[in-house]
Amino acid sequence: MSNDQDIPDTGGEHGTGSLPSVRTSRKRTKHPRFRTGEHVRFADGHVTGTGVVDDSTRDGSVLWVWADGGNGRRMLLQGRGTSVESLT
Repeated sequence: MSNDQDIPDTGGEHGTGSLPSVRTSRKRTKHPRFRTGEHVRFADGHVTGTGVVDDSTRDGSVLWVWADGGNGRRMLLQGRGTSVESLT
């Protein structure tokens, strides 16, 4: 006895075992690019400051900044409540 009513319809052809094609897409955000050595101002939550860009990811979504005043190196995730702007 077949129990087809318990099997969800996958949209594929019946009896072929094929599943519908799934398209996954990600919205790509174009982040501003900062050059190594560029002086920037940043705001990350309650922390604000200035510093010099040490490195960044290829897509610009993550920056590493040496904060002025001996406040160490910070990793900043652009677009997650963080703003970064050039001072030059």
